[in-house]
Amino acid sequence: MRKTCSPGSACLRLFPILLLLLMSSQWTAAQDIIWASEVIGVSSEFKYDKYPGQYQAKEALGKPSALPGTGANPCGWNGSSEGNPEGEWIELGFTPAKPASRILIHECFNPGSVSKITLYGKGGESVVAYEQPNPTAADSKGRVMDTKFALTSFGVSKVRIDLKTSAVGGHNQIESVGLTTSGDPVEAFYKINLAQGVTGDFKRETLGTNINTVKPELLPIISPDGKTLYFTVQESPDNRNSAYQEIWKASLQPDGSFSKAVNMGAPLNTGNGNSSLASILPDGNTALVLNTYLPNGEMGIGVSFSKKSGENFGFPTALKIDEFYNRSSYGEYCLVADGRTLLMTLQRDDSEGNKDVYVSFLKEDSTWTAPKNLGKGVNTAVSEISPFLAADGKSLYYATSGRPGYGSADMFLTRRLDDTWTNWSEPQNLGPVLNTPLFDAYYSLTAAGDYVYFSSYQDAIGESDIFRIKLPENVRPEPVVMIQGQVLNAKTNEPLGADVFYESQTKGIKLGSASSNPVTGEFSLILPRGDAYGFLAEARGFASQNENLDLKEVKEFAIVKIDLKLVPLEAGQVLRLNNVFFDTDSYKLRSAANLELNRLAEIMKANQGMKVEIAGHTDNVGSDSYNLNLSDNRARAVLNYLKEKGIGADRLTSKGYGETQPETSNDTPEGRQLNRRVEFRILGM
Repeated sequence: MRKTCSPGSACLRLFPILLLLLMSSQWTAAQDIIWASEVIGVSSEFKYDKYPGQYQAKEALGKPSALPGTGANPCGWNGSSEGNPEGEWIELGFTPAKPASRILIHECFNPGSVSKITLYGKGGESVVAYEQPNPTAADSKGRVMDTKFALTSFGVSKVRIDLKTSAVGGHNQIESVGLTTSGDPVEAFYKINLAQGVTGDFKRETLGTNINTVKPELLPIISPDGKTLYFTVQESPDNRNSAYQEIWKASLQPDGSFSKAVNMGAPLNTGNGNSSLASILPDGNTALVLNTYLPNGEMGIGVSFSKKSGENFGFPTALKIDEFYNRSSYGEYCLVADGRTLLMTLQRDDSEGNKDVYVSFLKEDSTWTAPKNLGKGVNTAVSEISPFLAADGKSLYYATSGRPGYGSADMFLTRRLDDTWTNWSEPQNLGPVLNTPLFDAYYSLTAAGDYVYFSSYQDAIGESDIFRIKLPENVRPEPVVMIQGQVLNAKTNEPLGADVFYESQTKGIKLGSASSNPVTGEFSLILPRGDAYGFLAEARGFASQNENLDLKEVKEFAIVKIDLKLVPLEAGQVLRLNNVFFDTDSYKLRSAANLELNRLAEIMKANQGMKVEIAGHTDNVGSDSYNLNLSDNRARAVLNYLKEKGIGADRLTSKGYGETQPETSNDTPEGRQLNRRVEFRILGM
């Protein structure tokens, strides 16, 4: 777990944090069992001031989160005191209410104190399923109390469990309660929710001595194109200051290995505190780094952006997040590939217990929304660690001790099901090859989703090393398309630094952003499948010649090379409107054209002297007169739209040129498509 802290402290060490109590796992159970879904009443709850959500009655709800026999669990309920002479009790509701002949009570710590179990129906019916006035301690760390009884004549809607806590020393803890009629063995109800395909013949691969040393290598971040690896080295003698953690990087070689790692130096490594890179955007030009960087060389608590100019990253700028606070000393961050979504682990007032995964979104003023909890589908009462949302924007990889466990913390996969960010698939354990008996966390994936990079203590040269594994198909993210190119001045063909955006043409909203390198003009975007996109560059004094791509039917990862042109706002320049669409043989504008035309209207409002001609063109299919008329009507449709947006008629003219000014040959479908166009010609400024 990573701690965000000021320099001079040892708080940012990434050794596994051994909690007071042993954590365990979440399990899937047989289909015909009903787990408690509601707390109706409780005698008392243990109050843990550090993590208020732990040990509460709500932790007895839902599927089991621990394996019997592993001991105490913060994801379980226990009363407020040890050996209470008056005993403790809990009443739990069950939905739907069905007849039952068996109850499973997971007593995860100090088992044996259950003295009475009473079942109730909605109509006031009741039956005592178990009673023992003088219970005795069970000979185990924890157990499932398996009680069978005659099938009830009513649907059980409530269960009351009475504990004689004075009979068993220490706190008595219940982690889950289930009703069933099944005769399956207890083990059938406690199986790891294992992802398919993760137990096959695949192996972890160490990155070797070019990367790993006797010192701890931590937090690997692979660039989305898979070509650059960033990671943190703790207290290396080759750091600028061997007392701290610093950022290193290495490049992928033609043979698949990585070059000898080098320290990234200033300004990211200051020599005055701990430095770690948390994310790198697809453009390769924007990094998210832990801590804030102060002009005097000191560092503070927070998270920051660093932008690249040429080959080097610049001085980091702190992110401003609304209502930000973290009651934990630790926190991890992941900037998603869209550049507008930030995941983080924090302990806040609405957390389930310890740190939970939260999401924040970039606002138009460049600040970020208040953190939003991802909900109980993802978070547990113990600490969630190192979230990584893949390039598809849906597949979340993260670590926790509150779900299936081969060790002290394991990695899981869950997928986002809608845009609420609180509805997720049930987390799946990534299996015993990726997860070891030791602490496992900090996964980072390429955009292709084929390789996962992670730090592990298992089989390390030093304390922890960096490894990679080729992921099984079933646990890879959905395929995406990576757009790579340059932002160029359309007049001079020189590279430009610019902001780059992509937007949904079906929803009419901006989805993601990046930056082009101000020296080389290079940029990269990742577009998830399932939508049609427009993408463009923006820079002061220029208008963007936008591009588009329909990815509704994408089946596999691909890289597409497309350059973006910026047209200078000068008389005589021509801007092709690639994202202005009409129905076939029609001059009615499609709604997908609104985004581009709205931007043109804003440019004209900001440049009051600008006068333009809207020029329509066609290919050579059809008669000359038909094409001339169609092109003229399409140009006029654009003109009328701009007038409706407040642009004066005296600044706008339109003309159709039909097939008379082709850009290229009409002999191919691609050529004819290029010739069917609308242009924005600047007549004067």
